[in-house]
Amino acid sequence: MKRSTLSAALAPLFRWSCGASLMTAVSSATALADPAADIQFNRHFLVGGADQSLDLSEFEAGRAIAPGVYTLDVHVNDTWLARSPVHLIDAEPGQLVPCLAAADIARWGIILDPPPGEPGNDTPDSPAPCVALSSRLPHAQARLDPLALALHLDIPQRFLARRSRDWVDPSQWDQGAPAAVLDYSANVHRSDGQGGAYHVASLGYRIGLNAGAWRLRHNGFLRWEDGTAARRENGETYFQRDLHRLQATLRAGQGYTSGELFSSVGFTGIRLASDDRMLPQSQRGYAPLIEGVTESAARIQIYQQGRLLHETNVAPGPFLLEDLYATAYNGDLEVVITEANGRERRFIQPFSAVPQLLRPGQHRFGATVGQTEGRAGFPATPLLEATWRQGITNTTTVHAGLRRAQHYHAAVAGVALNTRAGGLSADVTTSSARPSNGEHWRGYAYRTTYSRDIALTGTHLSLAAYRYSTTGYLDLGDLLALRSANAGPLLWQPGRSRSRVELNASQALPGYAGRVWFNGAWTSYWEDTAALASFSAGYSHRWRSASYSIAARRSRAVDTRRLHARDETSVNLTLSIPLGRAATSPSLLATSTVSGRAQQVRMGLSASASDALNYFGGIERSSAGSAGADAGLFYQGDRAATNASAIWTPGHLQLNVGASGGVVAHQGGLTFAHTVGDTFGLVHATAAQGATVDHGRMRVDRRGYAVVPHLTPYRTARIDIDPRGIPEDIQFTSTRAIAVPTAGAMVRLMYATEQRGNQHAFIVRAPHDQPIPFGAKILDDQGEALGMVGQGGQAWFAAAAHVPRVRIQWPAGAATIECEVDLREAATVRTCNPLLRETAETTRPVPATSTSSFRTRVMP
Repeated sequence: MKRSTLSAALAPLFRWSCGASLMTAVSSATALADPAADIQFNRHFLVGGADQSLDLSEFEAGRAIAPGVYTLDVHVNDTWLARSPVHLIDAEPGQLVPCLAAADIARWGIILDPPPGEPGNDTPDSPAPCVALSSRLPHAQARLDPLALALHLDIPQRFLARRSRDWVDPSQWDQGAPAAVLDYSANVHRSDGQGGAYHVASLGYRIGLNAGAWRLRHNGFLRWEDGTAARRENGETYFQRDLHRLQATLRAGQGYTSGELFSSVGFTGIRLASDDRMLPQSQRGYAPLIEGVTESAARIQIYQQGRLLHETNVAPGPFLLEDLYATAYNGDLEVVITEANGRERRFIQPFSAVPQLLRPGQHRFGATVGQTEGRAGFPATPLLEATWRQGITNTTTVHAGLRRAQHYHAAVAGVALNTRAGGLSADVTTSSARPSNGEHWRGYAYRTTYSRDIALTGTHLSLAAYRYSTTGYLDLGDLLALRSANAGPLLWQPGRSRSRVELNASQALPGYAGRVWFNGAWTSYWEDTAALASFSAGYSHRWRSASYSIAARRSRAVDTRRLHARDETSVNLTLSIPLGRAATSPSLLATSTVSGRAQQVRMGLSASASDALNYFGGIERSSAGSAGADAGLFYQGDRAATNASAIWTPGHLQLNVGASGGVVAHQGGLTFAHTVGDTFGLVHATAAQGATVDHGRMRVDRRGYAVVPHLTPYRTARIDIDPRGIPEDIQFTSTRAIAVPTAGAMVRLMYATEQRGNQHAFIVRAPHDQPIPFGAKILDDQGEALGMVGQGGQAWFAAAAHVPRVRIQWPAGAATIECEVDLREAATVRTCNPLLRETAETTRPVPATSTSSFRTRVMP
């Protein structure tokens, strides 16, 4: 399509942005200078010589699009911010200038202050001419990428509003399109043995409906067994939507409380709670603020355990860094300040986090109103719960909460600290409950949590927690269990936790000799009814491409009321060796497990035939002398994922078959996928069957749709489509789509395609075997450009099936030479014939380089 035709076609689509808003556009751009604008082609390098009259102005000007309004991806300092309509106008010959509305500039975080002594002219009530961006903002530049339809703005940091480095404009959040979703997982199990055959089938499902910002979700489970009727178990059913201004999620229906300050319980009602996913990634979790003063323009580097976490440049004077990413581990931060003269200064910022810590000024809240679950013998009771956490300083966070139910109330208050000795939190919870008439229980629960990394020794103490409850303390779960027990025929009383200790630690050995780890938990109960203890320790190491580990576990459960103790001890050794370097090479896996006096050894292979097909097989033998074998495969297709496995032992055979996938119902019909997820994208690329997305895991169907599963809510998703495999007469005009989905949304990912028609490739010659000059235009019968002639007369283009011939046109001085090529010929080398139809064009003498049979016309 010609540029003028393209501009005329696009203009009506964006006429709404060309009215008053553009009349009041801010002078906010510099000329989009393209390096090609100053280029001149050396005609001596073109086949045919330098004496040909070639019109190469289109290429030398460097202009790829015409002035008009285009929807562009706007990048500020190489960070994508928005997709917005931008008006491109002519400033100078061969240059385009974008006129940006003041509201857009403010939304993109650019601060436009008028120069000293000059009044501001970017108010909506006063029209502003387009002025170069560099004249308003020193050193600012605008760069246009016409092929990617992107506008890149390079803005000095001092003119940018202070925002997180991964901030996404909430106005770009996409609530998605209406849709219905079904996720399923089906399994069939058959067991044949001496007692006969036994069959079990199950189906898990999740149903979802999206309408605007609202999400409806329901999940459940169906199970069939031999000799029993089908059983259905309903899961959760709820409505949900996000509230952007509160950075929270509203949920109505069934669900569970968070369990952050109180124990988690199921409820039916309404819950409003903060949603960290709406925050930039650099603002989630806890990371300390880094403050200091520089003497000059300096570089700041932040290290943790020798690894660089963050690097930035700051201006002279005080600085504040508050966008560190929360790391998955702790450890003091080393801050290195490199001044302009090369002098370095260093200081240590303590960093040890516990789950309750927040950044200064941040807060989290949760509020639940409804009733507790009333199933499995537990009576329902009205429920009210509210929690609040507030970051006070760089080292201190406070939290509090209130929980009320029928004949029960509890309150919690505490503090979390980030100290040089580690991260520490402590709180106390008080409860008052009436399990039955005449009883009134009061008590307290004390809880402490500690976390610490010692970088010097490589020791990681991830979590050490202690909780102690007095004899009169009741958790809400304890109360519901007591009421259920007292109402039923059972004579026992459920145990109430007295104290619990948890410890998780790991240690890196010197010289990259591996890592050892230890986990332990011990719980005691009031009335001395029971005690539980569980400990595990292990060692892991990698030697070249092989890896091995050994783990030991021991658990002990004591029920003093029944005078019974049960001990379990097991040791497991695992060895994995890849048998090749290719991605599809098999791996040898050997395991040995000792549990009590029994021992079992297995050796097997696992491999991948492709990205979609994986398989395994192995043999095993136990200390009792019995042998067995197992084998299976997993296949992940475009529309479903399937698996099958078999296990054989003497006298017993077990078969398992399963399938999982999803179905999306949308405006264009039904689209199948091997998985969907809660937040996902729907690709639409007309006539592009065979193209792939999601790194080749999903393929576009015959109607042009595909699912991109498991997108991250409130984060920018850049999805590229691979055109390999599409029909030859289809081409993409864009291969990347950008969207920012909200939680649970189905966002549309649109890819523009066009039908190129029949492909033609041949060498064209003028009569008398003269060459056609490089750059000659190839036009259809409507005058639309199809391509151009390359060097040596090579022509490669696509034309509609109904086009019998094309015209080839090139300038010759002040005239234009035209001839025709018949596309119905099959020759590799074809002759461009004189025009067969009469025209009313003015005829001039033909240059010597052409033939007298050509028709020439004066270009207007």
